[in-house]
Amino acid sequence: MFYTTDKNIWRWKMSVARVMGNTLDDRHISTLVKAFHNNDDERVRGMIAWALGRIGGPKAEKALNSFLPQSKGSIRDEIESDVLVVDAIVDRIRLLNPPQREVIELIMDKIIAGEEILFVDSEK
Repeated sequence: MFYTTDKNIWRWKMSVARVMGNTLDDRHISTLVKAFHNNDDERVRGMIAWALGRIGGPKAEKALNSFLPQSKGSIRDEIESDVLVVDAIVDRIRLLNPPQREVIELIMDKIIAGEEILFVDSEK
């Protein structure tokens, strides 16, 4: 079992948000949205915004946009940055054919797992 003080609970919350984001699983979006509204700590809210940006997709983008009116400073900057990234990624992936999408998913899985990626120039 893990124990932490009330003073340090923000670290645990940030870690949970980071893990949720790294899963790339959009089933976490509703939980992250609730957590954003239930936390006043800017560090936690920033990580939640990052996690939603990492998950990406229309639902995550909608959530990030809904946070903008109530966000200031570094949290607002994080959200605006994540919305731009989500838009760009979604637009690019939509243009790919199925085999290309599979390659992108494989690369993303390796990055998340911390594995090395070796690119070979196939034109040589």
